[in-house]
Amino acid sequence: MKLLDAIRYRFHMRKASRLAVEIATSSEKKVWSRVRTLIFDMDPHEARGYVRARATAVIRDQIDLALGKHHNLPERVVALVAELACERVVHLVLVDFLSSGKTGRRAAA
Repeated sequence: MKLLDAIRYRFHMRKASRLAVEIATSSEKKVWSRVRTLIFDMDPHEARGYVRARATAVIRDQIDLALGKHHNLPERVVALVAELACERVVHLVLVDFLSSGKTGRRAAA
């Protein structure tokens, strides 16, 4: 029975990975539109947290669209898809942010 579980786990991990990339790609522009007005006043670490917070709702909506109400994936796999997609979209947005050369420089308090 362990072999069957290992095969099932591998199948779910591949599917989760593919879904995460698909969802992150479709979410990038929506997340960018949510953060672009304030992100340039932040340092990179603060921007990462801000993008992550704003990406959560977008990712959740995209997962609902991609999977629909009736899917056969276990909840832990759906949670993994959300986590992977969020990390990827944060990475994509931050790469755009940092490559723009307009990162914020706040004065020390």
